[in-house]
Amino acid sequence: MRLAPQGWKEKHLDNPAETKQLSAEIPECPVEQKVQKSTWARLIKKVYGTDPLVCPRCGADMKILAIVIDPGETEKILKAFWLRSAGLLPILTWLL
Repeated sequence: MRLAPQGWKEKHLDNPAETKQLSAEIPECPVEQKVQKSTWARLIKKVYGTDPLVCPRCGADMKILAIVIDPGETEKILKAFWLRSAGLLPILTWLL
């Protein structure tokens, strides 16, 4: 996520106190977590030749919403994805 430089905020916001409040609301990611994220994405990009956190359609940044490790749940998600892409999801939702 990119943020505007401090000088820009002070020039464009009516209330300078609001600038401090906005910057206080943004949680700072620990350095170790940033390194882990960048290392993971870099390795995936190196192996598969594509950045896993960039949308292949529009190029926007993506983020991970969940990690599913239960095989049963993974199968349900993949089945729903296949049914949706085949146009059968509204008919066969009771199978899930």
